[in-house]
Amino acid sequence: MKTLTLSYYTLVENIRQKIFYVLILFGVVLLAAAGLLGVIGGEQKIRVLKDLAAFATESIALFSSIFISSTFIYSEIENKSIHMIFSRPVKKATYLIGRYLGILSSLSIMIIFMTLLGLLVVIVSGGKGELQDALNVLMTILKIAIITALALFFATITTSKITSMGFTFFFWMLGNFTMELDFLSRMANSFVLKVFSLFIYTIVPHLHKFSAQRPFGITEFLLIFLYSVIYVLLCMAASLLLFRKKEF
Repeated sequence: MKTLTLSYYTLVENIRQKIFYVLILFGVVLLAAAGLLGVIGGEQKIRVLKDLAAFATESIALFSSIFISSTFIYSEIENKSIHMIFSRPVKKATYLIGRYLGILSSLSIMIIFMTLLGLLVVIVSGGKGELQDALNVLMTILKIAIITALALFFATITTSKITSMGFTFFFWMLGNFTMELDFLSRMANSFVLKVFSLFIYTIVPHLHKFSAQRPFGITEFLLIFLYSVIYVLLCMAASLLLFRKKEF
């Protein structure tokens, strides 16, 4: 119950303070892009609009996730609000899980609304929604679930907001190049380089598999979903082990 309460207040706080303005910015950018693309006609315009909306949605959600997840612990320590929380019978696991669920819920709502706004612009421009659009939303939310868990993990092992955000962004970048890391681990002549590249390939999230632009069946989707759940659980378990050692 306490976990859900923390999750709810985190959700409300993020919606009130950040997400509303992000949605306005996204809408302005998308409408401006639709106007600029007015010279392009037919299916090409609709395709470009959809790709732009999907890219903007994932990019904004990514940076929002990194910023919110990497800074909220430091912010609550600085303004002493974390002491008020732990002055009550609240366990650190409850706090961390509640905050994670609240952040992920608010980001998921933001992603859904940005997708709907993008779809509205596409419809007004003469296009229509497709099943692929819904799949894009699911894949983006799974990516953000992983990135949020990673950001919380780095927030528990670093002492700087910038360092935490930097590490998370670096892992996100590596996660989009895991195929290259796998190739490097197999082709490297140096044993040290082979082991190192294999290690990095193992610990970074395989985000390239989350691309909804390629066709795949329900089995592969379920495997990707299962991979996301396991990765998030491992990150949260590691975060909790480290967070329990902190004194407030």
